[in-house]
Formats: sequence, structure tokens, C-alpha cells
Amino acid sequence: MRAPLKSTVGRIIVALGGGVGASVCVALVEARSGAASVASRISTTTLLEDEIGLLAPLALFVALGVALFDVFLVPEAPRSLRQHIASLRAEPVLTRSRAAAILPLGVAVFAIWAVICAHLAETILANGGAAEAGIELALASLASFAALSVCALAVLPPLRRGLAAGADRVPRLLDPATTGACALIVAAAIFAYGIHAGDPSGQGGGVVGIFGVLKRHELDLRPVIDLVAIATGAYVAPIAFARPRAGVVEVAVAFIIALAPQLWTIRTAHAMN
Repeated sequence: MRAPLKSTVGRIIVALGGGVGASVCVALVEARSGAASVASRISTTTLLEDEIGLLAPLALFVALGVALFDVFLVPEAPRSLRQHIASLRAEPVLTRSRAAAILPLGVAVFAIWAVICAHLAETILANGGAAEAGIELALASLASFAALSVCALAVLPPLRRGLAAGADRVPRLLDPATTGACALIVAAAIFAYGIHAGDPSGQGGGVVGIFGVLKRHELDLRPVIDLVAIATGAYVAPIAFARPRAGVVEVAVAFIIALAPQLWTIRTAHAMN
């Protein structure tokens, strides 16, 4: 009989436990921050219970999405990032050259799309009502992403040939991990420059200066960080317990961790009427 963790259901349950467990840690941080900033007699314990109740169902959905996506990509067993890189490097030269070209192109597409969407949002939201602007922005974003994807597919063959031609002198050009990491570093540097050079109103710093709005003090990015933490917990948990002895106990504990915090959701719902 296969160990439960090696089955699809076992992996998903462990991922749910990891995501919900991460949400409890996030709730603890948020509760301590809230207790320090709220000018009232609300205790940290009360805030923690409320935070857990609010985050637990969200964590279930996020963790489920991460788990299903991971199972779709790697159905046989959970893999760490290092194992994914090793698997890419072990592929035949033809496959590696394709991946070495696709990864930086993918990073470029998403980076350019983010810049385009930011400028589209600035223009559209300033010139229309909320409902109309939202629909227009969504359609424009989809159209721009489709156009960028078509351009990337057109650039893929010559880029792949160029990498293959230069691989004689620089073998790393056919390493997907290297080309992907370089693209990520360049994209992160460009966004960092935009945040630094742009002002809080999004002016200055050229095309990427619009990201200067991220320096606004009233802009709270903690929800994004919280979601990333929950998704990371869901991704890491199946990898951490992918051991030969992992099995029924780990899956049972993960099941309890995933469901127990939902009790605070019921309590918080009744408390908030």
C-alpha cells in the first residue's frame, strides 16, 4: 500500500495543513501588531482569535489552489525548488534550450505586463466610473497580456537559436535556472529603480516610475505578504514531510490543523453577528 503522503489526497491534505498553519502564524503577527496600534483594551488573545477566524477559510482556498497546481505540475511526488532545478538540468539539450529561452521570456512578459497594467489603471480609473472602469481595465489587461504572449512566441525561436549558438563559449546559456534567475534579477532591479525614482504620486523615474506609489505610507501591502506566506506554507509542507516514514500520522495531524481553526471562524461569525 502506498504511503498516504505519496497519494494525491495525502499531498493535498498536508498542503492544506501547511497553509492553514501558516495563516495561524500570520494571525499571531497581525494580532500583536493590532494590539500595539489599537487604542483600546482589546487583548492580544481576542485579536488573535478574530484574526484566525478571518484568515482560516481564506487559507483553505489559497492552500487548495497551491496544492492542486503543484499536483498538476508534478503528479508523482512533491519536489523542492532545488529538485525542480536539478530535473531541468537533467533534461536533454533540446528541452533545456527551450526552457532556457522560455523562462526569461516569461519573466519579461509578466514584468512588461505589470508596467502596462499600472499605466492602464492610472489612465482608466481616472476617467470613468468604478464599474465601467473595472470592466475596461480587465479587458485591456487581458488584451495586453495576449499581445505580449504572441510577441514572446515570435521571439522564442530566434532567442533559442542565439542561446544555442553562444553555448559553446558560455555553457550556462543553456541552463534554465541561470537564464531564469538572471531575468528575475534584472526585473527586480528595474522595479526597485522605479520605486526609488518615482514619487508617491507615480511621477518621475520614467516608465517604471509609476511604482513609486508603493512608497505611500497609507498603502498597506501586508495582505499581499500574508497571502504569500500562506501559499508558501502550503507549498513547503508536502516537501517537508516527503520522507520514507511520513504517512498516516502526518496526514492526520495536517487534517486537524486544517480544520481546527475553522472553529474560530464560526465563533468570529457569531461574535460579529
